[in-house]
Formats: sequence, C-alpha cells, structure tokens
Amino acid sequence: MALAPRSGSREKSAVFVYDKVLKKPENIKVIQPQVLCSLGNSFFWSLKIIRIGQLKAGITKRHEIGFVIVEEKGEKFKFLYKKLEGEIESS
Repeated sequence: MALAPRSGSREKSAVFVYDKVLKKPENIKVIQPQVLCSLGNSFFWSLKIIRIGQLKAGITKRHEIGFVIVEEKGEKFKFLYKKLEGEIESS
C-alpha cells in the first residue's frame, strides 16, 4: 500500500526551503512542492524556485532559476541538493 505525506507537509517543505536553505531572499519564491518518491517513512520533495522581477511598465516577470530537493523524515526536514542559476550545492 502506498504511503501519503502528512497533511500540511507541502506547505512545511516550502517554508523550510525558503527560511533555512535560501535564507529569506526578497525577490525569490518557492513554488510547486511535489513528492519525488517515498522510502520507508521518508519522503523526498522537489521544489521549484523562481525569481520575480519587475519591468519598466510595472509588469511582473517570473523566471525559473532552479530547484531544491529535501527529505522529510517524520516531522523533520533535511536539505539534500540545490541547483540554482550558476551554483550547485549538496549536503
């Protein structure tokens, strides 16, 4: 039988990445958290990172700059891999 993530895990994973991994940048947002796979009682999440900019006419422009992979084990999250424009980091 397939396991499902806990209620609220999607939001908690996005908050963890924004606060702990990206260190609360001004013009960057975390979107589309999705489970890649589950292994035992762990879930592996992939989260898309976008940069938000503004054009001269006041139009908002969104640009995808990378992704982050985290592991959820119980109530705790652990950073595994980050790929942003021009930088790669793993734990």
